[in-house]
Amino acid sequence: MIDFRAMLIILIATMVAVSQQTGQAQLRTWADCGGPVPNTAIVACTLLIDATGSTPSDQIRALTLRGQAKGRMGDYAAAVADFTRAIDLDPKSANSYYIRGVAHLSTRHYELAIADLGKATELAPENPVAWAARASARLSLSDLAGALADSSHAIEIAPAYPSGYEVRGQVKSRQKDFAGALADMDKAVALEPTARYVNNRAAMKLDNKDYDGALADYERLITLAPGNPVGYYGRGFIALHRKDYATALKEFERSTSLDPKYLGGLAGRADTRAAMGDLTGALEDCARLVVLDPLSPAAHRRCASFKSKAGDTDGALSAYGRAIELDPKNPTSYHYRGIIRSDAHDFAGALTDWRQSATLDPAQDYVYLRIWLVEARIGDRAKATEDLRAAITRRKAANADAWAMMLAEYLIGQVSEDSLLKGAEDGDAVQVRDRRCEAFFYAGWRHLVDRDEAGARERFTKSVETQATTMLELVSATAELKFLNKK
Repeated sequence: MIDFRAMLIILIATMVAVSQQTGQAQLRTWADCGGPVPNTAIVACTLLIDATGSTPSDQIRALTLRGQAKGRMGDYAAAVADFTRAIDLDPKSANSYYIRGVAHLSTRHYELAIADLGKATELAPENPVAWAARASARLSLSDLAGALADSSHAIEIAPAYPSGYEVRGQVKSRQKDFAGALADMDKAVALEPTARYVNNRAAMKLDNKDYDGALADYERLITLAPGNPVGYYGRGFIALHRKDYATALKEFERSTSLDPKYLGGLAGRADTRAAMGDLTGALEDCARLVVLDPLSPAAHRRCASFKSKAGDTDGALSAYGRAIELDPKNPTSYHYRGIIRSDAHDFAGALTDWRQSATLDPAQDYVYLRIWLVEARIGDRAKATEDLRAAITRRKAANADAWAMMLAEYLIGQVSEDSLLKGAEDGDAVQVRDRRCEAFFYAGWRHLVDRDEAGARERFTKSVETQATTMLELVSATAELKFLNKK
């Protein structure tokens, strides 16, 4: 006789066991979906998204985690697609807009990032994270006022949120308010003394030319994270600035040995090799940079600089053009491309680039100097002098660099050449060499404007003889000597 009661007990026990196994499997799937291995996470998240009976909440969670895994693999377009699907499922999810905004920020689509992060701040106005992220996006577009407002608001919402101070410090640094920038970074470090904030404070000290202070922070960074390549990069950067090329190369080598794909180490090694005259090695490192980060305008600008020094004008112009395509609102690309064009005596193209650069960032003092050189040489010297005098007035009111202002005053006749050359002697050995290079270069152009080619040749020669290999003025002086020597 069939014992239906026993069969029912067995059936119930089997169903419970299957249910437990299914639950355990689902837990394992969620753990894999949110795990650290991107490929495994993508497979697990996809299973959860496509699972029968998956709720909208589960799908949003799985789509978000899968998008993050795709982002870690560098597939930002696919990541954005997943975040967009999550937003479609819940258009009021501040988190989904925030994550998609950060993805746009990572791919330098700053306008899209600002739009998404702005939506996140509307949906969750008390969350400081989105405010700080939008500040970063606005800073990338040189919207300093907007970035300052957003980062300050993040701090107002959450006075103990270190990233708010970090971003505001970066804004103040761009505004040349170095005391304010360092005060904010000191606060960030005090709140969270991690490698990230110590490193960013070191970078701000570099902007303020506090090299000893920056070096102390990089030493602290190495103590905090000895396997992090950034600390060694920072020490290398300071050694490079001090023209201690052997030490710089050693530090950058250590940095790249810890992480062969670390862009900072590769960039530093490339710069050091170029400074040592090894342009072949510099270009090899630069090519590697472009392969690793093809969307980086800075990588293309770096390659352009090396190509220019190697005499490859067409290659340099092409690289600057690519940098501008990737980031059309970056003033540096126009500034440097203008110099290449001027060195090739494409003066009209140079002026176009420099005016665009000055429009994007009115605080670029050397752009105004370059504009005067060309306008005074081929156009209306009186008008060029009037424009530069007005720029000096504006920039002095904004606490512009005193040396740049002295160069400008020399060009318009307010400072003598002897006084300029004496002014170049003020500073440490590195500053003196660089300033001599600049002083003789601008004096050479001034003599060209005065139609004194012999005097110009003499001063351009002295500029080159400084061997200030990191200075663009040395490259430009070399270019002008070639033109003069052809006559």
